[in-house]
This record gives sequence, structure tokens and C-alpha cells, in this order.
Amino acid sequence: MRQVDGINIIEYHSYNAFNESTRLKASFYKHKIIFGECTHLAADRIYPTNANRSFCSSKNLQTNFISKGKTSPDKNLKLMKAILNKERSTRLEGSFGTEKEHDGLKRIRARTSETQNVWLFFGSFTANAVRLAKRTLRELKLVA
Repeated sequence: MRQVDGINIIEYHSYNAFNESTRLKASFYKHKIIFGECTHLAADRIYPTNANRSFCSSKNLQTNFISKGKTSPDKNLKLMKAILNKERSTRLEGSFGTEKEHDGLKRIRARTSETQNVWLFFGSFTANAVRLAKRTLRELKLVA
């Protein structure tokens, strides 16, 4: 799942189990095609593999990955990592909780991959529609 400006986008999903950390490079390029340059990346703790670290370094991506070896004394770098961690945990993980509790994704009763897809996509689209409607109402109240 990718989150841009508060909207959740299902980037990849599978009915079968998979290791999501192997998709970082593909996700980066999809983001670049859709939204343009990506300069910051916040991800779960499963992502900082050697391959992902090398890729992020080659693209000059600022990440929330915990440093290997000695930590940098750079306070700005520590602050940026803290901000990325906080945003990822509160916004993205919080949105998952909201979708599970309020948009029916906690009660998926799918027995096949096709019915699971319908539940997942409609639940996510519904949650995004609610977020956009609330945002629009807030903006209208500011203008009026």
C-alpha cells in the first residue's frame, strides 16, 4: 500500500503470502511514473535489506531505515528519520486501522482470490472517498 497526500493506493496485493520488502524498487519506479520524483521513503522494519539500502543510496532517498554500524552525529538526519517514522506509523498504519474498523476490511469473508479482491478494493476506495469528502468539506468551510 502506498499513501500519497492521505490517499491510500493499493500498489500490489496477492491472495498468496509474499515478502513485500522485495518490491521496493518496483514501487519506487511506479511512484516516479505516477507522481514524479520521490525524495523520502518511510517503510516497515522488514525493508532495510542490503539490496534496498544500496538502491535507496543510489537514488539519494532519505529513508527511516536504522543505520548499520556507527550512527551519524547529524541531528538533522536523526530528526528526519524520526519524522518519517512518525508519519508512517500514525498516518499509514492508522489508516489501516480505520479501514479495518469502519470500512469493513476487518470482516472479509472471501473464500477465493476474486472475492477477496472485490472486498479489498471496494473497502479501500470507500475509505478514500470518505477522506476526500471530509477534506472537501473542510476546504469549503475555509472558503465560505
